[in-house]
Amino acid sequence: AEAEAEYGLAPFTERPAPGQYDALILAVPHRAFCQMGAEGIRDLGKPGAVFFDVKSVFSREVSDLRL
Repeated sequence: AEAEAEYGLAPFTERPAPGQYDALILAVPHRAFCQMGAEGIRDLGKPGAVFFDVKSVFSREVSDLRL
């Protein structure tokens, strides 16, 4: 609700469609995304999409960038 009010962003109510995004940023390790695994998250991106694992949930080898 806060993100929607402040930034005009609404959370997903359904699983995002595959192949739709240029960049994927895992900033909060919600269970649903962790259970998808790195490949499941990458599948949401277009070919060549960047995957940034901010929380270092997955191993270094499966993300393009991480903190």
